[in-house]
Amino acid sequence: MACTKIFDFKNKRIINKEKYDYLLIKDYLINNLDSLFGVKLIGVNFCLSTNTLSNDNYRAQILGLDQEYKLTIFEFRKDKYGTLITNSFMMIDYIKEHVGIVKTLIKDKVPESDFSNINYNARLIVIGEDFSEIDNYALKQTPYEVDLIACNIFNNNLVINKMYSSFKVRIDNYDLLMKNKLFSKLHNDIMDLSSEINAVGSNNFINYRSIKNFCFVLISNEIKIYIRNNNKLNNYILNNDNYYELLELIKKAYEEN
Repeated sequence: MACTKIFDFKNKRIINKEKYDYLLIKDYLINNLDSLFGVKLIGVNFCLSTNTLSNDNYRAQILGLDQEYKLTIFEFRKDKYGTLITNSFMMIDYIKEHVGIVKTLIKDKVPESDFSNINYNARLIVIGEDFSEIDNYALKQTPYEVDLIACNIFNNNLVINKMYSSFKVRIDNYDLLMKNKLFSKLHNDIMDLSSEINAVGSNNFINYRSIKNFCFVLISNEIKIYIRNNNKLNNYILNNDNYYELLELIKKAYEEN
C-alpha cells in the first residue's frame, strides 16, 4: 500500500488527503489524459460492441490510444477494497477477436496518421485510491498488460502513484536480444532507473515507460534510440563513445515523463 505524505513548507503542516471520489478523479483524468498518461482520448463510456444486448459488458469507462499506439482502457475502482477488475479483461479479448468492428467504431475518433498504426492488443490501466500486495498477486496471474495506479487529491492537487504492473519485462526474443552486449547494458541500466519501469517489445523494437513512455529502442545492424525530451521525440544511434551521454538523456526523459 502507498503511504503518501505531503508537507506544506509555507504553513508548516501536513496536507491531509481528501476523501476519495472516483468520479471527480475520472473528470480530472478525462480532461488531462494526454499530459498525465500520454494517452489520446478516443471516448468516454465508449461502447466497443454493435450488439445492443451486450453494450454494457463492452463499454469502456475511458478508451484512448497511448504513445505506443496501443488501445488503452481505463477502469476505476470505486472502493478501496472493492473488486479489482470488472469486465475490462472481457473487453480486451473482445477487441482482439473483433478488430474489424472496433476499427469501424473508432475510425472517426482517431487522427488518420495514427489509425494505421493502432495495436489492438489493448492494455488496461486501473485507477484506485490504493492497492495492496494481494491485488498485485492477483494481477500476476493474468496474461494481460495491466497497470494499477493510485490517484488521490491533496488540497485540490492530484497525486499519482504507479503501484503495480502485471509484468516487468515482456520482450519477444528477449534472450537473443540480450546477447547484444551494448543493448544488454543499456536495457539493464534503464531498468535500474526505477522499479516502476516496464519494458515491452515486439521482435527488435522495445518500449520503455513508467506511467508514460520515455524512450524506444530499435535494434537492427545498429541500435537506434528514440528519447522523449522537452515534449519532442529525438533519435540517436547508440555506440560506446556516446553511451553515457545518451543514458543521461534517457534519465532526464524518465524524470520528465
